[in-house]
Amino acid sequence: MDSELLRQGAFFTLASIMLVGSAGVICFRRPVYSALSLLIVILGTAAIFASLDAHFLALAQVMLYGGAITVLFLFLIMLIGAGKERFNIMSLFYWSVALLLTIGLGLMLMPDIATLKLDEGTSFGIKELGNAIFTAKSNWLFVLEVTGALLTASMVAAVVLALGKKEPTIKYVEEKK
Repeated sequence: MDSELLRQGAFFTLASIMLVGSAGVICFRRPVYSALSLLIVILGTAAIFASLDAHFLALAQVMLYGGAITVLFLFLIMLIGAGKERFNIMSLFYWSVALLLTIGLGLMLMPDIATLKLDEGTSFGIKELGNAIFTAKSNWLFVLEVTGALLTASMVAAVVLALGKKEPTIKYVEEKK
């Protein structure tokens, strides 16, 4: 009973930290602080996975999202110089449209989520995950490869757009004879 109480206490503590971090993602005015708040949420999710003995998911969460994706966000934020834009009335309009669409999507998905059940004897471990993604019968391998190609192309495009047309850093001076 003590281990169950400890597990619940850890869950509620981590959930509280994640809620504060997610509020920071939305509320911070500087994008770098928002990305670091996102890192807090990602690490909290990994800790919850670890407390549920889902160590593979915890490791994947830290390595993929905590490491690669957050570093990518920070790199792109610093590269394109985000955070210099001003608030205008159109951004309020876009936020309200996004909020309405999110609420509508949530209401549409609510009945499907409520009826979702797994069989009692269903086990889904690392071996089943590998077979589901990487076997020849799977449709997920193509999706995984396309996603990787899209992420690579978007990174290259962001670098090209951010660099733009800049003056060369080295100027050659012609000598007069």
